[in-house]
Amino acid sequence: MKAKALLLVGVLIAATFAAMAYANRSAGVVAPPPVAPAIPPVAIKPVKNGIVTLTGELTQDKIHATGDRMFDLVLTMTADEVLAPEQTKTKPVDMVIVLDRSGSMGGQKVRDAKAAVKGLVEGLRSQDRFSLVTYSNSVNGGDGLHYLTADKRNSLNWMVDSIPAGGGTNLGGGLEKGVGVLRAYGAPDRMGKVILISDGQANQGVTDPNQLAAMAALRDDGLVYSVTTVGIGQDFNEQLMATVADGGRGRYYYLENPGDFLAVFQEEANWTRAVAASALSIHLPLPKGVTAVSANGYPVINKENGAFISPGALLSGQSRTLYIRLHANDDAAEILNFNGVTATYVHEGRTLTAICPQSFEVQVTQNAMAALESVSREAWEEKVLNADWNVLKEEVAADIKAGDKDQAKHRIEEYRQSIQVQNSVVNSPSVESNLNEDCEALMDKVDETFTGDSSEVMQKQRSVSKSMQYEGYKDRRGIR
Repeated sequence: MKAKALLLVGVLIAATFAAMAYANRSAGVVAPPPVAPAIPPVAIKPVKNGIVTLTGELTQDKIHATGDRMFDLVLTMTADEVLAPEQTKTKPVDMVIVLDRSGSMGGQKVRDAKAAVKGLVEGLRSQDRFSLVTYSNSVNGGDGLHYLTADKRNSLNWMVDSIPAGGGTNLGGGLEKGVGVLRAYGAPDRMGKVILISDGQANQGVTDPNQLAAMAALRDDGLVYSVTTVGIGQDFNEQLMATVADGGRGRYYYLENPGDFLAVFQEEANWTRAVAASALSIHLPLPKGVTAVSANGYPVINKENGAFISPGALLSGQSRTLYIRLHANDDAAEILNFNGVTATYVHEGRTLTAICPQSFEVQVTQNAMAALESVSREAWEEKVLNADWNVLKEEVAADIKAGDKDQAKHRIEEYRQSIQVQNSVVNSPSVESNLNEDCEALMDKVDETFTGDSSEVMQKQRSVSKSMQYEGYKDRRGIR
């Protein structure tokens, strides 16, 4: 018995140090191995005064004082089914398309974009309004939001057919104009949507991603809208487009084939009509010394009164989960208590608040085994598969883009080894499959990308890095 006990202690300590090596990164990929609690948690009724329910669960309630001092809050947001399918099609939408007409959009790209814009105009309904903005060196259009009468549809189609392609890419100017149209002509009782399209690098005007994201962000003026971005081909900046979409509480799309424009436009129109809770803002009142590190890739702002996260919107009947990575500094208290986690949102023109009913307590302990034993098996497994794996894909995509094959493969192997140490205790078949099958496939993808002559490899780097980054982006945020 004594020998078995010593062996168990050795395994647990090994798991702790392996996790420290990997989880200190900003994405926070590793949590200690879970042991199911002896007593199931008592169900607590969610608190809400509107249509959104908010619940939370910690991945562990103890952290090792000399470890990485990381833990996770799994936060689930659910909207009531408030819109019948036939009603979602009648919700009024203000749609603004911001179309890149720079020289690189010439040929098939601009022809497909024009056809898609005309298809969207044809599909919008009488209660919807529309505006078209185009940009290259300068910005044109955006003269208001228009109901689509027969005459207006004809004039818009003529204008679309007349769009030339040429010049540089003043993406910031187009974005500013598109958002400005909604701010000038939008109404609080309508859903606003800007769709920003680009196939190249922002090379004129404002080019900093954070400044562009700030342009896309909501203001405190009662208007509700979101900014979606669409990158085409292999020459645009995917990080910039994702950052702008996050700042505008919208979504980012990567299109290899410009012929898919119309499907994206229609999906965004339908998505906008089905929004039940918009302008979501999560507030975590955190104890002193604790900060939020990440949350599914969405922007996280730490202030004195806690952390704030803006995860976009909830559709009618939709449930979404945030994996919020938290870190306790060395000067944090030994017992970390926080409660009153809230989600504010807009529904039918009113700002409402959902309150998470659970209170959370985390103990900072010198006992490594106690910290390991406090991990929730189910929460850990869910976080690995839905958060950590997609963080890895986005990071590997960045390595591929940078041409660093060795770093990409090292990153995959580091992930595999550190998670495997924990899963040797947890024994999750789904995690085991991820480590064996998914990691091996990712390794093969890296090898294949860097096989061929230099021009072929460069082409594959651009394509693979964008598609892999997009896959990680979508899956990390739960976008289907």
